[in-house]
Amino acid sequence: MTDSKPKIYLDLDNTLADFSLSTPEEVALLKMHHEGYFRNLKPVKGARSFVEMLQRIGFPVYILTKCIPTEHCKEEKRIWVKQHLPTIPEHNVFVLEVGDCKTIVAESVAGDILVDDFSENCRSWERAGGIAIKIVLRKRKTTFKGIVVRSLREAFAEILKMQVLSEG
Repeated sequence: MTDSKPKIYLDLDNTLADFSLSTPEEVALLKMHHEGYFRNLKPVKGARSFVEMLQRIGFPVYILTKCIPTEHCKEEKRIWVKQHLPTIPEHNVFVLEVGDCKTIVAESVAGDILVDDFSENCRSWERAGGIAIKIVLRKRKTTFKGIVVRSLREAFAEILKMQVLSEG
């Protein structure tokens, strides 16, 4: 039995932050270019407790998000994390450019877990040896063939199940 736990990487938009869940996606895609959009997103229900519960049981938690090329996106996402998820240290927040592969954040993601709403991010994570959990918070079909959940609560249960199985 091992005490080491995998790192948990969490996406922001439509995973922890309501980017376009309560507004039409076309509207969100237009508004995201305006200053204040990312900073003022509402947290997804249960986001803070999800993060804090993972940390409480010993998982190292990281934010792994991407940004559009505007002056304000990166800083606003960092502010959002500081405001809504204050238990995540600044050095655990990775803000990449759109188009970057999320696996660039580590030498190896083998065994580490990504929770993300974008199928291609999940597929590339798995190709690199990581474990992906695709979160679908709206009624949509998904092309992702791995673990798919419909809430942060389900994601938490999947992470715990993986941990129990790895210890057994």
